[in-house]
Amino acid sequence: MGLFGKGFTHAGSGISKTAPKKKGFFRYWELFREKFWKVIELNIFYTLFFIPLIAAAVGLILMLSGSLSVNVGLILVIGGTLLFMILFGPATAGMMKIMRNFFVEKPTFLVHDFLKTFRSEFGHSAIFGFLDCLLACCVAASFYVYPKLAEQTGSKIYYVMLIVTLSISLVAILMNFYLFLMIVSTNLSMKNIFRNSFYLGIVCMKQNLFSLGILAVVVGGILLLALKTNMMVLMIILTLLPFIPGTWLALMVTVNSYPSIQKYIINPYYEKRGEVNPEIELTVLPVFLKDENIPELLDAASYDFVVDAIDTLAPKCHLIAETLKRHIKIVSSMGAGAKSDITQVRFADIWNTYHCGLSKAVRKRLQKMGIKRKLPVVFSTEQADPKAVLLTEDEMNKKSTCGTVSYMPAVFGCYLAEYVLKRL
Repeated sequence: MGLFGKGFTHAGSGISKTAPKKKGFFRYWELFREKFWKVIELNIFYTLFFIPLIAAAVGLILMLSGSLSVNVGLILVIGGTLLFMILFGPATAGMMKIMRNFFVEKPTFLVHDFLKTFRSEFGHSAIFGFLDCLLACCVAASFYVYPKLAEQTGSKIYYVMLIVTLSISLVAILMNFYLFLMIVSTNLSMKNIFRNSFYLGIVCMKQNLFSLGILAVVVGGILLLALKTNMMVLMIILTLLPFIPGTWLALMVTVNSYPSIQKYIINPYYEKRGEVNPEIELTVLPVFLKDENIPELLDAASYDFVVDAIDTLAPKCHLIAETLKRHIKIVSSMGAGAKSDITQVRFADIWNTYHCGLSKAVRKRLQKMGIKRKLPVVFSTEQADPKAVLLTEDEMNKKSTCGTVSYMPAVFGCYLAEYVLKRL
C-alpha cells in the first residue's frame, strides 16, 4: 500500500509474457502510467531535501526587506545553502536508485531503498552534488557579472568567458545524465565515474540531446511562468512543484541513459569476468525442440538474432528454414564432435563448408526443403576422427554420436558470440 492509490487490491489489465520490451518514449510512457502515484510520492519525499534551500531563500527575502537582522539572515542563508549543497547529491542518488529499479522492474520499497542509498552512497554523491550546486551558482553569477564587467570595461573578453562558462555547464549537464545513475548501479571509483560520464555524455549524443531538450522545455517553462505571472499564480506553481517536475525528469533521464550504461559499462564488466549480468532477463523453455513447435516459438516474440547450436538434424533444419522464412538474422553451428584442432575453426557459408558431416547432411535436407539461401555457419576444416563416431539407438532422432573434446564446443560458442556481437 503506497501513500496514494489502492495498492494491490485490484488486478491490473496484465500483459503478454511474450510481448517485446518497449523502448524509448514508449517505455517512458509505460512506466509513467504504471508508476504514476509512486513517482509523485517519491517527488514529495525528494522535495523535503530542498527545505534548507527554501529556508535560505526565505531568509534572504526577509533580510533584504528588513524583517530579519543581517546576522540572523546571513546565518540562515549561508547555513541553509551549504546544507542543501551537501544533501542534494545523496538525495538525488536515492531518487535515481528508485528510478533505476523501476526501469529494470526490480521490486522496490520506496522510502527504505531511498534512505539506504542515501546512506551507502553519501560520499561520492555528496561530492558530485556539491560540485553541481557550485557550478550552478557560478553560472547564475556569470549572467550578471560578465555582462556588467564587459559594459564597464568595454572589453568583449568577458563575453567569451561567459560562453566558456556556459559550455562547461552544458557538458556538466550531459554528464549528470549518467553520474548519479552510475553511482547507484556500479562500484566504480569517483575518477572512473567522472571519466565514464564524460565519455557517455559525448558518445550518446542523440539520447542526450533529447533529454536536454525536455529539460530545457520544462525548466524554461517554469522560469517563464515565474517571471511573467502575478504572485498568486507563482505561489500555485511553487505549490505544485513538489508533485510534478523533478522525478518525472529523472524517469525520462533514466529511460534515455541507463541502457547506455548497461551497454558500455555494466555488460562489458560481467563479460570480462566471465559472469552473467544479473540484470539480464532470461526466458528458459525446458522443452525438446520439435518440427511442429518451432513456428510457434519464433512467432512468440521479436528476435534480434537466432543462434542455432542444435546437433539433431530434423529440428536443426526446421529451425533454420523457419528463421530464414521470417528474415530473422541467424548463425548456425556445425559439428564440433570428433575434432580437436581449434586452429581449423572457420566462418563460412553453409554451401562452402567441407570435411564436416553435419554440414553435408544439413545441405541435403535444406535442398529437399527448397532452401538455397546463404546461411552463415561456424565449422571446422579438420577431418573427423572415425574412432570418435559411435552408433547409438537410445537418442532421439540420432543414429550416431560423436565424442567431443571439452574445449571444442566452447570454441564454437565463442565464434558464434563474436558473429552476433559484430552484427547487432
